Amino acid sequence: MPLDEIEKTVDKVASPERITRWIVRIVLLIVLISVGVTVTKLALHMNSKVDAVTIDRDWFLEQREVIAGSDVEVRLAQDALARHQAEVAERSGLLSISREEDRVESRRLNQAILDAQKRRIALVEDYNSRASRLADNSIISGLPIHIDLNEVGSDSQ
Repeated sequence: MPLDEIEKTVDKVASPERITRWIVRIVLLIVLISVGVTVTKLALHMNSKVDAVTIDRDWFLEQREVIAGSDVEVRLAQDALARHQAEVAERSGLLSISREEDRVESRRLNQAILDAQKRRIALVEDYNSRASRLADNSIISGLPIHIDLNEVGSDSQ
């Protein structure tokens, strides 16, 4: 290959227009890759945010059911104590004596009521605390934003 041909080839390859075109192509490629990465990250972030909202809503739904179950637990314990007290009153009216077993059972039932009430209070406080920290109340739309501690089975919005 003669020297003139080599110089012409080098001039063609190293021409400013050709270099400029390659630089523009490389910059465009970098910009496209950056935009693609940014869009992908944004999509993943939005997807994780939707998952978090779904998880939060599911937690509130489940917690509401657990609280309703604790309401029933409190009522059942109270009913058991009332039945026991009625039986004790009936027996003591007939015999005029108080039995140790009756006192032990009354203490046990009172403790069961107290334990059930403590569990309910902890559940309701956790629910209310999380609900009050929500920036977006639409997560729990249709569910109570606050549950009243003083009334079994009640919730207010």
